Amino acid sequence: MEVRHQLILVLAVVLSMMVLGAFGFYAVGDDGITFLDALYHAVLTVTSVGYGDSFFGTTQGQKVFGLSFMLLGMMLLAITGAAFVAFFTEAQLHKAVWRTIMTTKMLFKRNHHVIIGVQSVAPHIIGEFHATKTPFCVVVKDPAVGAYLIALYKGIIIFEHPEKHLTDEIFEKVKLKHAASVTLDLGTDETNHIIADLIREKKPGIRVLSVGDDVSYAPIMSKRINHVVNPHFMCAMRLASLAKRPGVVTYLDRMLYKKDGIYRIEEVAVDRQSILMGKTLEQVDIGHQYRLVVTEIMIEDSDGNIESNYLPLPEHVIQPRTTLIVQGKIEDIEVFRDVADPVASPEQPDSST
Repeated sequence: MEVRHQLILVLAVVLSMMVLGAFGFYAVGDDGITFLDALYHAVLTVTSVGYGDSFFGTTQGQKVFGLSFMLLGMMLLAITGAAFVAFFTEAQLHKAVWRTIMTTKMLFKRNHHVIIGVQSVAPHIIGEFHATKTPFCVVVKDPAVGAYLIALYKGIIIFEHPEKHLTDEIFEKVKLKHAASVTLDLGTDETNHIIADLIREKKPGIRVLSVGDDVSYAPIMSKRINHVVNPHFMCAMRLASLAKRPGVVTYLDRMLYKKDGIYRIEEVAVDRQSILMGKTLEQVDIGHQYRLVVTEIMIEDSDGNIESNYLPLPEHVIQPRTTLIVQGKIEDIEVFRDVADPVASPEQPDSST
């Protein structure tokens, strides 16, 4: 339960306690006591002010009820105080913990992702990465954009570059040499192309993705950019899919927006040192042990060609250079990813960065 909901629940219990206490004081109180007097006694008791200005507690029944109510009131005060403290500190604590986890993943654990520029598409990518706890960082030019993202997403890692073009300092800060991909959303194809050139010089093998509005420019960019995505084309494809195969689209939407957890289809590379290597899918029992569904197995040969096996059989053996496409909850996928690709001795960053 979220801290905000816990606080609301505690306050509701306290209010109910006051009302029930008032009825109790009214029932066992002296003759002639009004309900307002009883409510007054209830508030005095819960706030630990006491009975200094009343004569309540002269009979055995009043003493028993008063003792019980005072003990309950004392416990409720402690719980209410803790709920208030948690409510006002949870946001900062969660932000610090989330940022620490993401920074650790970005620098030490697994390849992270870099987003450069925040225009039309990057905000949606940031939202997806944040929801799925994917290690990433964002490079922005406008400090106001960075402040907005920090306020919107707890713990997000933002780097600012006021210069016209990216510098070596920025590439060092985002740990480009450790990154798995860079996504460019700088507003124009030309700008994306220039930055892609700089990135290729720093890390030739990195996967570069770009948002492109001009389809005719895509063939030129493809020499240095792995994938150019046109938002208008993707929008048109979704509308066409909704018209032709609405069931498939709504199935994916339900997976993305389920209320009982974050479900995704992810790829998990199996390291040669993994305990999964050489075992069959039946032996691993991914469905039972990790609550995941394997939809495809991809095996890369020495030439870089990919052999795909859709809906693999239980007797399929996990071989070197294997990647599994799995579907399930993000937290279950992360547990399985740690088993499939253990990081026993993560690479340390340079001390100068």
